Amino acid sequence: MATKKIDTLIEHKIFNVNMPFPKQGVNFNWCYQNYTSFHEHDYYEFVVITDGKVRHTLNGATSLASEGMLFLIKPGEFHQFLPYHNHRSKHINFCISVPALQELSKFCWLKDMSDTVNKWVLPSDLFLPQKDFESILNSINRLSQFPAQSQNSYAVIKSIILELMLFLFQKSNTQKMLNVHQAYPTWLNTFLDTLNDPKVFTMKLTDIYPLAPYSRAMLNIHFKQYVGTTLISYITNLRINYACTLLQYTDSSPLEISNLLEYDSLSHFNRIFKKNTGLSPIAYKKKFLHNN
Repeated sequence: MATKKIDTLIEHKIFNVNMPFPKQGVNFNWCYQNYTSFHEHDYYEFVVITDGKVRHTLNGATSLASEGMLFLIKPGEFHQFLPYHNHRSKHINFCISVPALQELSKFCWLKDMSDTVNKWVLPSDLFLPQKDFESILNSINRLSQFPAQSQNSYAVIKSIILELMLFLFQKSNTQKMLNVHQAYPTWLNTFLDTLNDPKVFTMKLTDIYPLAPYSRAMLNIHFKQYVGTTLISYITNLRINYACTLLQYTDSSPLEISNLLEYDSLSHFNRIFKKNTGLSPIAYKKKFLHNN
């Protein structure tokens, strides 16, 4: 068994960052084949299965991949796609170099998140929710509106990668909690899936509480017990991350974002935003525009 694994590793290909990347450090490509060589690369690759079924081997573990599934391949990891019976498949790869991911994560989390990403423990059967899958496809369609290797196309690719990172960040934390504690009860999994929708976490708290099958007091107790943080802190984190994304990639003003997130006033929003990011919304946007 060991000899066979070594022989396979000898035959693998190395995809180097200098080969597929323009100067922005990001790229994407469609793959219409259900076979790829056994390979590694020195950059991060986010793979979204957009059609069909295919076998995917990652670091020796093989799983059946189908439409809507998401995989993250980190630098130094080995993976390969192989045919599944007579099925055809199609997937799209979003690639980002290590320095580019470090820079992008600083815009969102105001710190280098590459070490955290490298430690992510993710399930092998990770599906994007339908709304997120459709959002990614819509963003891909926007790429056709811009010339290849233009500033606009780079911005769209970065926004897609950031969206995937935010999704994986939440899934990784959930997986970590499942490894430490017992599995969440069904009602909590359902509540969290509902809560992570921007249409929900931007609602007023008084409208969010009835979405769970407990009174406000009991919900706060159970939520803290399983998730390890308060419901208000959890929602605040979702809102501020969403606000960061809107400031970076839309023309929405701090006042518009404050109203969208149901804060009582702009000053209240500014105070919460600065407490969580260290910058005011205006300063955060200026820093992003300056660095980008």
